[in-house]
Amino acid sequence: MASGLGVGLIPRLGLDPSAAETVLVPVGPPRPARYVGVATPRTRRSPLAGAVTDALRQAAAAVR
Repeated sequence: MASGLGVGLIPRLGLDPSAAETVLVPVGPPRPARYVGVATPRTRRSPLAGAVTDALRQAAAAVR
């Protein structure tokens, strides 16, 4: 995009507002939705995987 050859739909976390060669244009309603899944082993779910899954759920709930 920086070379003037494209347009992209990029999540807010992936934006670099300091990039002078690009223009950021917010998308108005309705906003695009993204579905995120988490895959963990059924038999050996680690405490860390559980903590990350819980944090993702909380973050998703905050932006709904």
